[in-house]
Order: sequence, then structure tokens, then C-alpha cells
Amino acid sequence: MIKKILLFIICTFFYANAIADKYVGRGELKFQDVDVENFMNYLNSPPHQYPMVFLVIVEEGKAIWSAYWYCPEANCMTLSKPKATRQCAKDAEKFYKDKKYLECFIFAKKKVVVWDNYINTGHYKESSFKSKWDKPEVLEKLSELGFMKDPSSSGISNKTNPDMVKKLNSLKKLYDTGALSKKEFEKAKKKILD
Repeated sequence: MIKKILLFIICTFFYANAIADKYVGRGELKFQDVDVENFMNYLNSPPHQYPMVFLVIVEEGKAIWSAYWYCPEANCMTLSKPKATRQCAKDAEKFYKDKKYLECFIFAKKKVVVWDNYINTGHYKESSFKSKWDKPEVLEKLSELGFMKDPSSSGISNKTNPDMVKKLNSLKKLYDTGALSKKEFEKAKKKILD
């Protein structure tokens, strides 16, 4: 009898986890500059509100729509995943009148990216973002997790500190893809070199 109860509890646990994950996005996803801006807006929540969920609609490996919700400080209840994904898809269908069956999936819960692109672990320590990060830092982390296009080599010399070169290469790649303006690039470069 105890074995049956234990087996039932284990099966219920795995079934519940499988259902809960159906809202989390999977597969290739590459962000464009507008998606990065939306994600940064999500991370930099208004005063007394906290990032709750960031959703994305993907078509052919590119984000075509994103939506996000905040949690008010005094009224932070659990957001219904089905309701959030339906609302995201409904809003997207108003914009994309010619497309049917758009589906939103969760990209990030709070400040942790949970999208499974086979590179991102979704672990809170390895996949989390900070609201105080500037654009180059967010872009670098998104690149590290595999959510930015892989740009060509930057051509920076390897004669200096390898860690500094790695950071400069990452920064140059972001600049070459157009994700950073010249002003943002120069500011971040100066910060690395100082």
C-alpha cells in the first residue's frame, strides 16, 4: 500500500511539472534590437512594481511580438500563465491581422530567462539579469545565453589581458550587429579599458 501511494505521489509530481512547463518557450530564438529594448523596459520596472513575466511569440527563430507584466508591490499574486499567454496572443492578433494561431510562450520569469534554446540552463544564478544593468551588459548576457545573432569576429588584438579582450570582442560584435549605437559602444569600451 505504501509503495502505491509513493508511486502515485511521484507520478503526480512529474505530471504537474510537465504541465507547468508547457508555457515555457523552447527552440531557437534570436532577439532584434526592439526585443532587447522591450526586455530592458521589463527589467527596469516602474517604482514599486516588480517584473513578473516576459512573453514572446516566435516565428522562424525570431521574436515577432513580446509582452510583459509587472507585479504591484502591495498586491503580488501569482499570475495565471494561461491567462497571460492568451492575452499576449490576443494583443498580437490585433497587430498581425493576417496571422492566425499566434502563441505566446514565457521567455523570463521575474528576472530569470527560462526559455529553453539548448544553451540557456534557466538556472537562477546562470540565467538571471539585474535591473541596474545597462544595454551592453544585457546584450552580453543575452549573447552568452544564445539569444543574439552570432556576429563576425571583431579583429581586436590578443596582446592584452585575455579577459579584457573577450569583453572587447563581445562589445565589438554587438556594435557590428547594430545592437549598440556608436555612443553606447564608446562608453562601454571606455568602461572596459579603464
